[in-house]
Amino acid sequence: MRNVLIGTTLLAAIVCGAAAQAQAREAYRVKIPTLGCVDRHIVQHMRNLREENGLLAADSLAQGALDSGECTPLPAGMLVVEEDSDIVAGLTQVRAPGVPGAVWVRYATLSEDD
Repeated sequence: MRNVLIGTTLLAAIVCGAAAQAQAREAYRVKIPTLGCVDRHIVQHMRNLREENGLLAADSLAQGALDSGECTPLPAGMLVVEEDSDIVAGLTQVRAPGVPGAVWVRYATLSEDD
């Protein structure tokens, strides 16, 4: 009987966890044209360079990441779905519906308004 209770409790925890994860996937619109990068550290580094007035270095990093395919442009108005987030870093991993890969963007570039 104890094994049944443990199994039931474990199953309930799995179901609740899956439901919470499904709820975490919010839809957003890109509000300003931005870059989405597979590697979140590129997004953080570009942001840090821009904040430290390293605009030329940030632009160079962005162009190199675009050329290598590590980053992709996301146009304003594009619908994306949240896959993961890092609230502390201000980053969100998003995926456009129908696109297999997800990319990291600054949360500030997204809008919850439709």
